[in-house]
Amino acid sequence: VEQQDSTRTNVNTEKMYVNMMTKFKFGGIENPKVYIDDNIMRMCQTHRIQFIYLAEDLINQGDTVRAKKVLDYANKVIPAATVPYDYSSSMMALEYFRIGLNDKGNAILDAIAKNSVEYLQWFASLKPSQQMTEGNQIGQNMAVLNQVMQISNQSGGKTIFNKYLKTFETFAMM
Repeated sequence: VEQQDSTRTNVNTEKMYVNMMTKFKFGGIENPKVYIDDNIMRMCQTHRIQFIYLAEDLINQGDTVRAKKVLDYANKVIPAATVPYDYSSSMMALEYFRIGLNDKGNAILDAIAKNSVEYLQWFASLKPSQQMTEGNQIGQNMAVLNQVMQISNQSGGKTIFNKYLKTFETFAMM
């Protein structure tokens, strides 16, 4: 991947496709018994983002068949069961929507939203004095939930948007 500027990444599509789909070994990350520390977790999330860049470029070139293979392979070698979907994973959902696989996109958005809602519910259960130490996290989780809902509203047939709208509004009023 070559960085052109801060907003766009250029991809050598053919080389990256071969490297990520056939050459690179992911070391059994899909095995729930493999220990994943914070450094490995960040590395896995970075690799997931690289798959998203590759899929995006393939879609932009009209190659939706290989884009689907890339997204599905990313989910196979870096599954959410061992490397949970995070904020950046919403881009993966968007790419699934772009190739018409709304069920897969909605599943990713739903997993991201569930994580944020679980955190927000936990936060709401804290005493006010305890909440003060978690202020940044509440904003981050609200932003994540907002992004998920925006993507759903614009691309995913509003399934996830409708599912989490009342919850979002409730936490926004707190």
